[in-house]
Amino acid sequence: MDHFTGADTAEYEDVRQSINDIVWTLIGTRIARRDYGSWAPAMIDAPANAANRTLFYSAVATALRRWEPRIAVKRVALVAADAFQGAFELIIDSVLTDSGAAQSFRLAIAKGANA
Repeated sequence: MDHFTGADTAEYEDVRQSINDIVWTLIGTRIARRDYGSWAPAMIDAPANAANRTLFYSAVATALRRWEPRIAVKRVALVAADAFQGAFELIIDSVLTDSGAAQSFRLAIAKGANA
């Protein structure tokens, strides 16, 4: 179900919506589920150096491994959509666990917008 409209969603969109929620929910901010989410929001404004990117990828992959059983994460990447404006695209390559089908999810992010 779409969390904005309440309409039925296809499996891809449902999983993408779940990924977006998991990745951008800071651990410790859900009252009834303090360990839900990821550390990615805390890192979004960190310098985009190799060490921080690795930590960011790890935060995303670890959170999805724990909270989204419908996928197995194979690769996480961050691609600059508009580097001057701080806009990036988070790409998550995965395999759907029920069918074994490869699936890529793309989430658009703007620096500072999701923190």
